[in-house]
Amino acid sequence: MKLIFIYGAPAVGKLTVATALSQLIGYKIFHSHLSADFVMSLFSWDHPQRRRLTEKFRIEMIGAGAKEGVNIIFTYGAVGEKFNAFVSKIITVVEQNGGEVCFVKLICDREILMKRVLHPSRMNHNKITTREELEEKLKEVDYSQDFPHKPSFSINTTSFSPQKTAQSIIEYFKLEK
Repeated sequence: MKLIFIYGAPAVGKLTVATALSQLIGYKIFHSHLSADFVMSLFSWDHPQRRRLTEKFRIEMIGAGAKEGVNIIFTYGAVGEKFNAFVSKIITVVEQNGGEVCFVKLICDREILMKRVLHPSRMNHNKITTREELEEKLKEVDYSQDFPHKPSFSINTTSFSPQKTAQSIIEYFKLEK
């Protein structure tokens, strides 16, 4: 079982690349907004239960997938020290079940992020959808960081198509259907 853990700034193309990758290799997509939207149906963004429940459901789902040998592409937007414990739990639950976690960090030029954030597809989930919101998030979070647990394969999506980015991930990690 493999977990392709794609992370990066808002509008960098995580779900778009995950979709292209899934089409090429057949892995299941478990993007972060599925669990976040589910929990936010009851609890607001700033409610203390939101983060705890979201993390719990993510770990449970990925753990169940690992136990059943389901290859997964997971998208995640948060980076930094306060998220390292969650990422450690994900690695542990995957590796305890014989799986492997492959980290992919997507990066992109700021002006392209500012264009992509306005794309109508971002309205389907509770994603950042304005340049102002994106500016605030980019000031708040240093998306240039890597998770310290394992090396990340970094790809600049500024001029790469989602399909080319997906193909690069396949080649780097030697992924098969």
